[in-house]
Amino acid sequence: MGKSAAAASSIGSEHRASAVRRARGRAYRQARVRTEVAESVARFLIRYRERHSLTQQGLAELLGMPESGISRLESGDHTPNAPSLERIVERLDARITFVIEEQ
Repeated sequence: MGKSAAAASSIGSEHRASAVRRARGRAYRQARVRTEVAESVARFLIRYRERHSLTQQGLAELLGMPESGISRLESGDHTPNAPSLERIVERLDARITFVIEEQ
């Protein structure tokens, strides 16, 4: 039969190699950091609303921002700026933590 079932296909190998090359690029790393921040904030806000039985409008009122802003943050597609993060931390009695690890 030639190739063993465990061997990766050339397509799979190329995809993995391409992913490794992209991960080494500065633009890719920057985009990944933004995405991770946006997703963390989204998960936090959704969990907070659920635990406190709040609507997006109720959370918007607590944070002093428009409901559309809450919707954008909860979508995970919008990276909050520093003042928005400060407002979330202060008004929802939260804290921000992050980890820097060697690759």
